[in-house]
Amino acid sequence: MCQTGSCKYKLEIQVSDGKSFGNFVLWDQDCYNLIGISDIDLTSKMIKDGEDNPNYFP
Repeated sequence: MCQTGSCKYKLEIQVSDGKSFGNFVLWDQDCYNLIGISDIDLTSKMIKDGEDNPNYFP
């Protein structure tokens, strides 16, 4: 887990419109621009929400 505030991470997401789907990879700056949350804050939120698998942390 990053403690410096300068980590790089990616999110792999799947988007569906009900008929088909697409897979996307979003890097840290793209994620921050879309959801407005840093890697440290996202990790903290995931832990608070019960996620305990470190492989899922940014």
